[in-house]
Amino acid sequence: PPEYELAYRRCAVYIERPADGGREVGAGFIVDRRGDSLVVATARHVVQDTASRHAPPGHAVLYNGGPPLPYRLLHLDREDLAFIQVHAPRY
Repeated sequence: PPEYELAYRRCAVYIERPADGGREVGAGFIVDRRGDSLVVATARHVVQDTASRHAPPGHAVLYNGGPPLPYRLLHLDREDLAFIQVHAPRY
């Protein structure tokens, strides 16, 4: 239904970071708001290189539009889960 599509676009986030000679892309979902920032749940492999365990800086784009926004890594889980924080005061 159209109302679900609108809700999905409101909470979905596109995530991109540099990776071995290219880039890693993925998606996440907004799970919380903390002041002017959003907390996004995503897969750990989207924000962390699996081989080196390095988590290079990347950016997030909110699906409802806007420029790429840098994110800060909040938590990496043992499983394939991560949380990032995106400063988005106008969201």
